[in-house]
Amino acid sequence: MIDSLLKRNISQKEIAVEIGIAESALSYEIRERTRKGRKYNASYASHHAYVKKKYDRVRPNTIVTHPKLRKTVEDYLRDDQSPELTAERIKKYHRDLPQVSGVTIRNYIKSPSGRKIEAHRKRLVPKRRRKKTVSSKIKNKRSIEKRPQYINEKKRVGDMEGDFIASGKDGKGMLPGLGSGRRRRTGLTTLRTIRDSGTGIANPLARVRDAV
Repeated sequence: MIDSLLKRNISQKEIAVEIGIAESALSYEIRERTRKGRKYNASYASHHAYVKKKYDRVRPNTIVTHPKLRKTVEDYLRDDQSPELTAERIKKYHRDLPQVSGVTIRNYIKSPSGRKIEAHRKRLVPKRRRKKTVSSKIKNKRSIEKRPQYINEKKRVGDMEGDFIASGKDGKGMLPGLGSGRRRRTGLTTLRTIRDSGTGIANPLARVRDAV
């Protein structure tokens, strides 16, 4: 009926009212049951719906309707095997049972029949919680905006600006706590280790001087 009405150039809204369904349902039917580059065909749409319904009905129920297969699948999953590995083991060592894919086993786990297996698998991989990092505060610190103007003009020899370099987000890499300084007037650069990650003892690592 949809096929014949479309051939008469009737709008989808009018067709939906005529056959008594929602316009969105009609739009879905035409979009999903039409081959690419062709017009809607009733015979193809009927065959497409039959095939989809057939395989969607069988695949999720394959494990549920076969008690021995269900027990075998659940035993492997309780032994912490992945669905894909479970499917391979059934194919290789249980040739008397129907073959199932990893996708089928995952659908079974998500179904109402596999809730216990789903709960078991969730206990194996607990959710990771981010640790709260506590930032250390420096007492009596002054902002860089408060430094004297004559330092910004770089006219005096001896003034230095410095910074700390820590490898990794938490500063626990191979070169933690590096301090670098550069003479603002002469361009003299100094690099040395402030502390060691294991002992906390000051340990000079390197000193680089490069006159600019």
